[in-house]
Amino acid sequence: MGMDRLAHVLVVDDARDIREPLAQFLKANGFAVSVAESAAVARRQLKGVASISSSSIS
Repeated sequence: MGMDRLAHVLVVDDARDIREPLAQFLKANGFAVSVAESAAVARRQLKGVASISSSSIS
């Protein structure tokens, strides 16, 4: 990972009162953050990232 890219964290928790403050804390500390309320949503997000990453390599 180059210095120009932020570390990206995917926060997955079904409890919004945990998920949102954690995401805010991570953002305030320099991380790029995505959130998902379930494993199914997280998998969809990760598949989207994987397809973007592999298409940019070609």
